[in-house]
Amino acid sequence: MEEEFDWQGIVDLTSGLPSWYDQHKRPSACADNRGIGYVAWEAFDQALLENVILYQCYDFKNNGQLFGSLTVVDEADGSESLTNATVSYYENNNGSKKTTIFYQYNNSIYRKQKSGTSWSSANYGSGKYPSVACNSDLGAVWTRYTSAPYLLKTENSNGYVTKVSASPVAVKKRFYYKGDKITIAELSDLTMNGRQFLLDDTLYSDELPFSGSDDFSYLLSYVTPNALSEQPGILFKAGDRVMHTETLSWSEANTTNRSAFTYVQDKSTEQKIKLAFTGPTPFVVTVLGKEESLAKSFEETLSQKRPLPERYELSANYPNPFNPSTRIRVSLPQASLVDLSVFDVNGRKVKQLLTGNKPAGIYEVVFDGSNLASGVYIYRLQANDFT
Repeated sequence: MEEEFDWQGIVDLTSGLPSWYDQHKRPSACADNRGIGYVAWEAFDQALLENVILYQCYDFKNNGQLFGSLTVVDEADGSESLTNATVSYYENNNGSKKTTIFYQYNNSIYRKQKSGTSWSSANYGSGKYPSVACNSDLGAVWTRYTSAPYLLKTENSNGYVTKVSASPVAVKKRFYYKGDKITIAELSDLTMNGRQFLLDDTLYSDELPFSGSDDFSYLLSYVTPNALSEQPGILFKAGDRVMHTETLSWSEANTTNRSAFTYVQDKSTEQKIKLAFTGPTPFVVTVLGKEESLAKSFEETLSQKRPLPERYELSANYPNPFNPSTRIRVSLPQASLVDLSVFDVNGRKVKQLLTGNKPAGIYEVVFDGSNLASGVYIYRLQANDFT
Protein backbone atom coordinates (compact mmCIF):
# COMPACT_ATOMS: atom_id res chain seq x y z
CA MET A 1 0.00 0.00 0.00
CA GLU A 2 1.40 3.36 -1.00
CA GLU A 3 1.13 6.35 1.31
CA GLU A 4 0.20 9.74 -0.06
CA PHE A 5 2.27 12.71 1.06
CA ASP A 6 1.04 16.27 1.01
CA TRP A 7 4.01 18.46 0.04
CA GLN A 8 3.72 21.87 1.67
CA GLY A 9 6.22 23.67 -0.54
CA ILE A 10 9.57 25.19 0.29
CA VAL A 11 10.27 26.59 3.77
CA ASP A 12 13.36 28.69 4.50
CA LEU A 13 14.68 27.11 7.70
CA THR A 14 17.20 29.93 8.21
CA SER A 15 14.54 32.65 8.36
CA GLY A 16 14.21 32.39 12.15
CA LEU A 17 17.98 32.54 12.76
CA PRO A 18 19.94 35.73 13.53
CA SER A 19 21.55 37.60 10.67
CA TRP A 20 25.14 37.14 11.85
CA TYR A 21 24.94 33.50 10.73
CA ASP A 22 25.29 33.25 6.96
CA GLN A 23 26.81 31.10 4.20
CA HIS A 24 24.47 28.24 5.14
CA LYS A 25 25.20 25.08 3.14
CA ARG A 26 25.32 21.26 3.03
CA PRO A 27 22.34 20.48 5.31
CA SER A 28 21.60 17.01 6.62
CA ALA A 29 18.19 16.17 8.08
CA CYS A 30 16.06 13.42 9.58
CA ALA A 31 12.71 13.38 11.38
CA ASP A 32 10.89 11.43 14.09
CA ASN A 33 7.31 10.18 14.06
CA ARG A 34 6.11 13.38 15.78
CA GLY A 35 7.13 15.49 12.82
CA ILE A 36 10.13 17.03 14.60
CA GLY A 37 13.03 17.50 12.22
CA TYR A 38 16.70 17.34 13.22
CA VAL A 39 18.95 19.39 10.95
CA ALA A 40 22.73 19.94 10.95
CA TRP A 41 24.65 22.09 8.49
CA GLU A 42 27.67 24.30 8.08
CA ALA A 43 27.63 28.09 8.28
CA PHE A 44 29.77 31.12 9.09
CA ASP A 45 29.50 33.25 12.24
CA GLN A 46 30.13 36.85 11.17
CA ALA A 47 30.22 38.06 14.79
CA LEU A 48 33.16 35.81 15.66
CA LEU A 49 34.54 35.22 12.13
CA GLU A 50 34.39 31.47 12.60
CA ASN A 51 33.26 28.46 10.60
CA VAL A 52 30.60 26.55 12.54
CA ILE A 53 28.55 23.37 12.42
CA LEU A 54 25.01 24.28 13.53
CA TYR A 55 22.25 22.00 14.80
CA GLN A 56 18.60 22.97 15.18
CA CYS A 57 15.28 21.16 15.64
CA TYR A 58 12.24 22.22 13.63
CA ASP A 59 8.53 21.45 13.86
CA PHE A 60 7.88 20.18 10.34
CA LYS A 61 4.17 19.83 11.06
CA ASN A 62 3.98 23.55 11.80
CA ASN A 63 5.67 25.16 8.78
CA GLY A 64 9.17 24.45 10.03
CA GLN A 65 9.01 26.58 13.18
CA LEU A 66 12.06 26.55 15.44
CA PHE A 67 11.88 23.86 18.12
CA GLY A 68 14.36 24.29 20.97
CA SER A 69 17.49 26.42 20.87
CA LEU A 70 20.25 26.61 18.29
CA THR A 71 23.37 24.56 19.05
CA VAL A 72 26.92 25.20 17.84
CA VAL A 73 28.27 21.66 17.46
CA ASP A 74 31.82 22.81 16.72
CA GLU A 75 33.60 25.96 15.62
CA ALA A 76 36.93 26.81 14.01
CA ASP A 77 38.64 29.92 12.70
CA GLY A 78 38.30 30.81 9.05
CA SER A 79 41.50 28.98 8.04
CA GLU A 80 40.18 25.58 9.20
CA SER A 81 37.56 23.42 7.54
CA LEU A 82 34.34 22.28 9.21
CA THR A 83 32.14 20.45 6.73
CA ASN A 84 30.05 17.42 5.74
CA ALA A 85 27.78 17.29 8.81
CA THR A 86 25.37 14.34 8.88
CA VAL A 87 22.68 13.81 11.54
CA SER A 88 20.46 11.03 12.85
CA TYR A 89 17.85 10.66 15.59
CA TYR A 90 17.36 7.36 17.38
CA GLU A 91 14.80 6.25 19.98
CA ASN A 92 14.85 2.70 21.33
CA ASN A 93 11.99 0.65 22.76
CA ASN A 94 12.76 1.92 26.27
CA GLY A 95 12.21 5.53 25.25
CA SER A 96 15.91 6.43 25.33
CA LYS A 97 16.58 9.20 22.78
CA LYS A 98 19.86 10.09 21.11
CA THR A 99 20.84 12.61 18.47
CA THR A 100 24.09 11.82 16.65
CA ILE A 101 26.08 14.18 14.43
CA PHE A 102 29.14 13.07 12.46
CA TYR A 103 31.20 15.74 10.70
CA GLN A 104 34.58 16.46 9.20
CA TYR A 105 37.06 18.79 10.92
CA ASN A 106 39.91 19.41 8.46
CA ASN A 107 40.72 15.82 7.46
CA SER A 108 39.45 14.03 10.58
CA ILE A 109 36.08 12.53 11.51
CA TYR A 110 34.35 13.63 14.72
CA ARG A 111 31.09 12.67 16.38
CA LYS A 112 28.95 14.59 18.87
CA GLN A 113 26.05 12.76 20.50
CA LYS A 114 23.24 14.07 22.70
CA SER A 115 21.54 11.94 25.34
CA GLY A 116 19.16 13.87 27.60
CA THR A 117 20.86 17.22 28.24
CA SER A 118 24.40 15.78 28.06
CA TRP A 119 26.69 15.67 25.05
CA SER A 120 29.67 13.43 24.34
CA SER A 121 32.39 13.57 21.70
CA ALA A 122 34.54 11.05 19.82
CA ASN A 123 37.44 11.44 17.39
CA TYR A 124 37.85 8.73 14.72
CA GLY A 125 41.07 10.04 13.18
CA SER A 126 41.70 10.62 9.49
CA GLY A 127 38.75 10.50 7.11
CA LYS A 128 36.36 12.37 4.86
CA TYR A 129 32.73 12.41 3.76
CA PRO A 130 30.91 10.81 6.73
CA SER A 131 27.35 9.58 6.33
CA VAL A 132 25.21 8.40 9.24
CA ALA A 133 22.18 6.13 8.92
CA CYS A 134 18.84 7.62 9.98
CA ASN A 135 17.24 6.01 13.05
CA SER A 136 20.61 4.78 14.28
CA ASP A 137 22.80 6.05 17.10
CA LEU A 138 26.15 4.86 15.72
CA GLY A 139 25.67 3.52 12.18
CA ALA A 140 28.03 5.65 10.04
CA VAL A 141 30.51 5.23 7.20
CA TRP A 142 33.25 7.44 5.74
CA THR A 143 36.31 7.21 3.50
CA ARG A 144 39.70 6.64 5.08
CA TYR A 145 41.80 8.09 2.27
CA THR A 146 41.24 11.07 0.00
CA SER A 147 42.39 9.37 -3.20
CA ALA A 148 42.29 5.85 -4.66
CA PRO A 149 42.38 3.20 -3.38
CA TYR A 150 39.55 4.29 -1.06
CA LEU A 151 39.05 2.49 2.26
CA LEU A 152 35.61 2.53 3.84
CA LYS A 153 35.56 2.90 7.64
CA THR A 154 32.52 2.29 9.81
CA GLU A 155 31.21 2.82 13.32
CA ASN A 156 28.59 0.18 13.97
CA SER A 157 26.35 -0.38 16.98
CA ASN A 158 26.51 -4.20 16.67
CA GLY A 159 30.16 -4.56 17.51
CA TYR A 160 31.48 -5.49 14.06
CA VAL A 161 34.23 -2.93 14.43
CA THR A 162 36.06 -1.64 17.45
CA LYS A 163 34.32 1.49 18.64
CA VAL A 164 36.25 4.49 19.92
CA SER A 165 35.60 5.73 23.42
CA ALA A 166 33.47 8.83 23.85
CA SER A 167 34.29 11.65 26.26
CA PRO A 168 31.87 14.14 27.83
CA VAL A 169 32.09 17.66 26.48
CA ALA A 170 31.59 20.93 28.27
CA VAL A 171 28.34 22.70 27.37
CA LYS A 172 28.08 26.47 27.65
CA LYS A 173 25.41 29.06 26.94
CA ARG A 174 26.43 31.90 24.66
CA PHE A 175 24.53 35.19 24.83
CA TYR A 176 24.47 37.41 21.74
CA TYR A 177 23.29 40.94 22.51
CA LYS A 178 22.33 42.97 19.45
CA GLY A 179 23.20 46.67 19.37
CA ASP A 180 25.36 48.87 17.18
CA LYS A 181 27.76 45.94 17.39
CA ILE A 182 27.18 42.36 18.54
CA THR A 183 28.15 41.92 22.20
CA ILE A 184 28.86 38.35 23.32
CA ALA A 185 29.15 36.74 26.76
CA GLU A 186 29.23 33.07 27.78
CA LEU A 187 28.09 31.16 30.89
CA SER A 188 29.61 27.76 31.67
CA ASP A 189 30.80 25.31 34.32
CA LEU A 190 27.83 25.70 36.67
CA THR A 191 28.22 23.82 39.94
CA MET A 192 26.01 23.23 42.96
CA ASN A 193 27.85 22.01 46.07
CA GLY A 194 30.79 20.97 43.88
CA ARG A 195 28.74 19.00 41.33
CA GLN A 196 28.17 20.30 37.84
CA PHE A 197 24.73 20.67 36.32
CA LEU A 198 23.48 21.60 32.86
CA LEU A 199 20.73 23.83 31.51
CA ASP A 200 18.39 22.61 28.78
CA ASP A 201 17.20 24.50 25.70
CA THR A 202 14.67 26.44 27.81
CA LEU A 203 17.39 27.43 30.36
CA TYR A 204 16.05 25.08 33.05
CA SER A 205 18.13 22.55 34.99
CA ASP A 206 16.94 19.14 36.07
CA GLU A 207 15.47 18.80 39.56
CA LEU A 208 18.32 19.55 41.97
CA PRO A 209 18.52 18.61 45.69
CA PHE A 210 18.60 21.80 47.80
CA SER A 211 19.87 21.18 51.34
CA GLY A 212 18.91 24.54 52.84
CA SER A 213 22.37 26.09 52.43
CA ASP A 214 23.86 25.48 48.99
CA ASP A 215 27.02 26.76 47.29
CA PHE A 216 26.89 27.73 43.62
CA SER A 217 29.68 28.59 41.23
CA TYR A 218 29.95 29.45 37.52
CA LEU A 219 32.24 30.94 34.89
CA LEU A 220 31.37 34.09 32.95
CA SER A 221 33.43 34.78 29.85
CA TYR A 222 33.29 38.03 27.91
CA VAL A 223 34.10 37.26 24.29
CA THR A 224 33.78 40.76 22.81
CA PRO A 225 33.97 44.28 24.25
CA ASN A 226 30.71 45.57 25.70
CA ALA A 227 29.00 47.78 23.13
CA LEU A 228 25.62 48.03 24.89
CA SER A 229 24.01 51.23 26.10
CA GLU A 230 21.91 49.30 28.66
CA GLN A 231 23.58 47.05 31.23
CA PRO A 232 22.53 43.38 30.95
CA GLY A 233 22.06 41.01 33.86
CA ILE A 234 21.35 37.34 34.59
CA LEU A 235 18.94 36.11 37.26
CA PHE A 236 19.43 32.70 38.85
CA LYS A 237 16.01 31.56 40.06
CA ALA A 238 14.80 28.61 42.12
CA GLY A 239 11.10 28.39 41.46
CA ASP A 240 9.77 31.95 41.70
CA ARG A 241 12.55 33.15 43.99
CA VAL A 242 15.64 34.96 42.75
CA MET A 243 18.70 33.29 44.29
CA HIS A 244 21.29 35.61 42.79
CA THR A 245 21.67 38.45 40.31
CA GLU A 246 24.79 38.70 38.16
CA THR A 247 25.27 42.09 36.55
CA LEU A 248 27.32 41.81 33.39
CA SER A 249 29.84 44.62 33.46
CA TRP A 250 32.99 44.58 31.36
CA SER A 251 34.91 46.63 28.81
CA GLU A 252 37.59 44.33 27.41
CA ALA A 253 37.25 41.14 25.40
CA ASN A 254 38.63 37.70 26.29
CA THR A 255 38.20 37.99 30.05
CA THR A 256 36.85 35.23 32.30
CA ASN A 257 35.58 35.56 35.87
CA ARG A 258 34.48 32.89 38.32
CA SER A 259 31.61 33.88 40.58
CA ALA A 260 30.20 32.11 43.63
CA PHE A 261 27.19 32.60 45.86
CA THR A 262 25.39 30.72 48.62
CA TYR A 263 21.63 30.32 48.66
CA VAL A 264 19.94 29.74 52.02
CA GLN A 265 16.33 28.70 52.56
CA ASP A 266 14.37 27.22 55.43
CA LYS A 267 13.96 23.64 54.20
CA SER A 268 15.44 20.97 52.01
CA THR A 269 13.65 20.49 48.72
CA GLU A 270 14.08 19.55 45.08
CA GLN A 271 13.78 22.40 42.59
CA LYS A 272 14.79 23.34 39.11
CA ILE A 273 17.08 26.28 38.48
CA LYS A 274 15.98 28.72 35.79
CA LEU A 275 17.85 31.57 34.12
CA ALA A 276 16.16 34.86 33.34
CA PHE A 277 17.46 38.23 32.18
CA THR A 278 17.37 41.87 33.18
CA GLY A 279 18.01 44.66 30.70
CA PRO A 280 18.37 43.65 27.05
CA THR A 281 17.35 40.08 26.19
CA PRO A 282 20.04 38.07 24.36
CA PHE A 283 19.75 35.46 21.63
CA VAL A 284 20.87 32.29 23.45
CA VAL A 285 22.92 29.60 21.73
CA THR A 286 24.14 26.30 23.18
CA VAL A 287 27.84 25.78 22.39
CA LEU A 288 29.55 22.40 22.65
CA GLY A 289 33.17 22.45 23.78
CA LYS A 290 36.03 20.19 22.92
CA GLU A 291 36.56 16.84 24.63
CA GLU A 292 37.27 17.35 28.32
CA SER A 293 36.38 15.91 31.68
CA LEU A 294 33.49 17.51 33.53
CA ALA A 295 34.50 16.05 36.87
CA LYS A 296 35.90 19.10 38.64
CA SER A 297 35.60 19.80 42.31
CA PHE A 298 34.23 23.04 43.69
CA GLU A 299 37.70 23.98 44.96
CA GLU A 300 39.30 23.27 41.55
CA THR A 301 36.80 25.36 39.67
CA LEU A 302 37.08 28.20 42.17
CA SER A 303 40.80 28.40 41.37
CA GLN A 304 39.79 29.88 37.99
CA LYS A 305 37.66 32.67 39.42
CA ARG A 306 38.14 36.39 39.37
CA PRO A 307 41.06 37.83 41.42
CA LEU A 308 40.75 36.99 45.11
CA PRO A 309 39.62 39.64 47.60
CA GLU A 310 42.47 41.44 49.36
CA ARG A 311 40.78 41.47 52.78
CA TYR A 312 37.84 40.12 54.76
CA GLU A 313 34.73 42.13 54.16
CA LEU A 314 31.08 41.96 55.21
CA SER A 315 29.03 44.22 52.94
CA ALA A 316 25.82 46.00 53.82
CA ASN A 317 22.75 43.99 52.96
CA TYR A 318 20.65 44.97 49.96
CA PRO A 319 17.82 45.83 49.84
CA ASN A 320 17.42 47.43 53.24
CA PRO A 321 14.73 47.60 54.51
CA PHE A 322 13.57 44.34 52.95
CA ASN A 323 10.52 42.11 52.68
CA PRO A 324 10.88 39.18 52.81
CA SER A 325 14.49 38.63 51.70
CA THR A 326 17.77 40.50 51.35
CA ARG A 327 21.28 39.71 50.11
CA ILE A 328 24.52 39.81 52.08
CA ARG A 329 27.94 39.64 50.41
CA VAL A 330 31.00 38.15 52.15
CA SER A 331 34.60 38.43 50.88
CA LEU A 332 37.18 35.86 51.99
CA PRO A 333 40.85 36.52 50.98
CA GLN A 334 41.83 32.97 51.98
CA ALA A 335 40.25 29.64 52.87
CA SER A 336 38.45 30.17 56.19
CA LEU A 337 36.32 28.52 58.83
CA VAL A 338 33.21 30.65 58.48
CA ASP A 339 30.12 31.40 60.52
CA LEU A 340 27.65 33.99 59.24
CA SER A 341 24.63 34.26 61.52
CA VAL A 342 21.68 36.58 62.11
CA PHE A 343 20.58 37.75 65.59
CA ASP A 344 17.58 39.65 66.92
CA VAL A 345 17.96 42.74 69.09
CA ASN A 346 18.01 40.54 72.21
CA GLY A 347 21.12 38.73 70.98
CA ARG A 348 19.28 35.49 70.17
CA LYS A 349 20.53 33.70 67.05
CA VAL A 350 17.61 33.34 64.63
CA LYS A 351 19.35 31.96 61.56
CA GLN A 352 22.73 30.65 60.41
CA LEU A 353 23.40 31.67 56.80
CA LEU A 354 26.89 30.35 56.07
CA THR A 355 28.98 27.85 57.98
CA GLY A 356 31.97 25.53 57.62
CA ASN A 357 35.25 25.66 55.74
CA LYS A 358 34.95 27.81 52.62
CA PRO A 359 37.50 28.46 49.84
CA ALA A 360 38.66 32.02 49.24
CA GLY A 361 36.24 34.02 47.13
CA ILE A 362 33.17 36.23 47.16
CA TYR A 363 29.89 34.76 48.44
CA GLU A 364 26.44 36.26 48.16
CA VAL A 365 23.97 34.85 50.67
CA VAL A 366 20.21 35.30 50.66
CA PHE A 367 18.60 35.94 54.07
CA ASP A 368 14.93 34.97 53.94
CA GLY A 369 13.03 36.51 56.85
CA SER A 370 9.55 35.42 55.81
CA ASN A 371 9.17 33.26 58.95
CA LEU A 372 10.43 35.98 61.31
CA ALA A 373 8.63 38.88 62.95
CA SER A 374 9.12 42.38 61.57
CA GLY A 375 11.88 44.28 63.31
CA VAL A 376 15.62 44.97 63.42
CA TYR A 377 18.12 42.15 62.93
CA ILE A 378 21.90 42.08 63.19
CA TYR A 379 24.21 39.81 61.21
CA ARG A 380 27.74 38.84 62.20
CA LEU A 381 30.61 37.21 60.30
CA GLN A 382 33.31 35.16 62.01
CA ALA A 383 36.06 33.91 59.66
CA ASN A 384 39.23 32.53 61.23
CA ASP A 385 40.40 35.46 63.45
CA PHE A 386 38.20 38.04 61.75
CA THR A 387 34.92 39.21 63.31
